[in-house]
Amino acid sequence: MDYIVNKNGEQILIEANPVEMKKQIVGQFKDIRKERKISQEQVARAAGMARPDVSRFESGKYNPSLELMIRYAHALGCELKVELVPMED
Repeated sequence: MDYIVNKNGEQILIEANPVEMKKQIVGQFKDIRKERKISQEQVARAAGMARPDVSRFESGKYNPSLELMIRYAHALGCELKVELVPMED
């Protein structure tokens, strides 16, 4: 578990494993691309990004902006949905 410190100096516990969360998110993009038989080159063109960036993103070596993930999702014919879920006690 990790902590972050907010601007008031309070420590906030982060229970989620960010590495695992990133793997799950990236995996969704990659799985959908493969299911729809879309190449990395096709996604790159449709999303307005370079093909090596798609490869780095899918390998987890690239930390894309929210805007880029939205464009990538649209290139796959999907909509990106971000949801906040209250933590359980």
